[in-house]
Amino acid sequence: MSANDRTPRSDAAWLYELCVARIGFAMMFTAYSGVLPLLRADWNLSAGEAGLIQSAWHLGYLVSLFVAGFLSDRFGAKRTFLAGNLFAAASAMLFALFTDGFVSTLLLHGLLGLCSGGSYTPGLTLISERFSPYSRGRAMGFYLAAASLGYAVALVLGGALVASVGWRGVFIATACGPLALFATMPPTVQARPLPGSGGKNRPSAASAALRSA
Repeated sequence: MSANDRTPRSDAAWLYELCVARIGFAMMFTAYSGVLPLLRADWNLSAGEAGLIQSAWHLGYLVSLFVAGFLSDRFGAKRTFLAGNLFAAASAMLFALFTDGFVSTLLLHGLLGLCSGGSYTPGLTLISERFSPYSRGRAMGFYLAAASLGYAVALVLGGALVASVGWRGVFIATACGPLALFATMPPTVQARPLPGSGGKNRPSAASAALRSA
């Protein structure tokens, strides 16, 4: 690997911390699926009702991607990313504490999906703004792979905890995942202007990130 292909240590540490935050964020997604057999037994959910609950999350998530992209361009990717983690943690905790049947789970899981897009588009935007084109694709690859790792961590954690704390305890544990960001890097989630930008990031960062993905 040539010198030009190596990412500076500071960038590597920055990306590592961003990926840790992404892992914690993604833990919320598979929590419901991991304990679904228990929920169906406790609440007598039909297969159709269980599917509707999962669909509510996806619908909310699709909406959140557009909203997060707009907010990133309007207020900046860093602010959107940080606020998205807070809203996601809050909505996940509401889901964990107050879900008690089909209707409440449908609504709260949909709300969770609506608050879950804040780590995707803004995260890619931050990477796009910080890394040069020759290393940007690799950095984004690590970031996207971190989400898959988060899904696996949630399933393993859920399997380990469900016997002792029940499905609600699993939801509470995974709801704390987005807070991993604030445990690792509150001050360092900061993009730096690329050379030639005149000290400013590109005007439509979210669009640039999607074009570069």
